[in-house]
Amino acid sequence: MRNKKIRNILVAIGAVVLFVVVIWQILASTTTAAPLTETDAKKLTQEMYSGEIVDIHLINNVYQITLALDSKIYEIKIDRKTGEVFGISDKNPEQKVKEMPEAEIKNVILQHYPGKINKLERTVEREQVFYNAMIQTNEKQTILKISATTGAIVDKEIKVLKQPQETAKRMSEEEAIKLALKTVSGEVDDVELERSDGLVYYLIEIDRANDQEATVQINAITGEVMSVSWGD
Repeated sequence: MRNKKIRNILVAIGAVVLFVVVIWQILASTTTAAPLTETDAKKLTQEMYSGEIVDIHLINNVYQITLALDSKIYEIKIDRKTGEVFGISDKNPEQKVKEMPEAEIKNVILQHYPGKINKLERTVEREQVFYNAMIQTNEKQTILKISATTGAIVDKEIKVLKQPQETAKRMSEEEAIKLALKTVSGEVDDVELERSDGLVYYLIEIDRANDQEATVQINAITGEVMSVSWGD
């Protein structure tokens, strides 16, 4: 009975000793781990992210690494003691989109829609800037929505103000051809007189030397060049 009691005591002492040894090894391995070197930090960064390391600084036991990637600059932070990576942050300043001057917007409008600009108003919609313009001639009113950054016409509405009647004042086919050739040089292939919504106009097809074909639309009453369209 006594021998059994002694054996139990020895087993208990052995278990305590084993536990102490394991704890000591764990603590020893933790306290003796070498801090991350600058070379290790660079290697770790390049393993995680492709790109070129531009700069590295050690501040308060944290490596701050500047990385160039895809023409942009990023910052990565790594804990010197633990090797923990804090992630990557974008250091690129936001590029402010440059707006076109109002004078350029007016030129864009008049190139496509000659007439009098009665209204030109700058508006902001969903962080995008536009100009709303109203252009008026004797016959129609054109309302445009134009991008302030690209000058592109994103919306258009045309209202007919006057429907000229076809009278003896209508220009001849020959007069219309002369006007069309002043707008687009080439050889006239076809001429048609059309009527739409009270408007009377000529459609004149012109062949050019470069194998392009233009169709010039001319108001048969006023002689206004209403449009020029191109085809192969």
